[in-house]
Amino acid sequence: MKPLKINIEPLLSMNILWDNDNKSTVRLSNLRNECPCADCVSEKSKRSNSYIPIFSNEQLIITEVKITGNYAVNVIWGDGHDTGFYVYDYLYSISQNVNNS
Repeated sequence: MKPLKINIEPLLSMNILWDNDNKSTVRLSNLRNECPCADCVSEKSKRSNSYIPIFSNEQLIITEVKITGNYAVNVIWGDGHDTGFYVYDYLYSISQNVNNS
């Protein structure tokens, strides 16, 4: 499964039309919190389960979305963070999380 169209609602969400005709929405705060890069995964593993991330507006601005090969989306954030490659299956699973609605 892969995205056919990605639309960003500034500071709010990423809307995705998938090739199976499903549409999904991911809140940008959830997308940023679930960043799969090594630094974010390491930092997240050090947090307690009760940790609630708070992001600045700059951390939730998407300046660019790049399709990487046939397998992932690379998101470039307003604060310069650009090492998160969201493999399509992972992006789809994040988008199906009920906390995104």
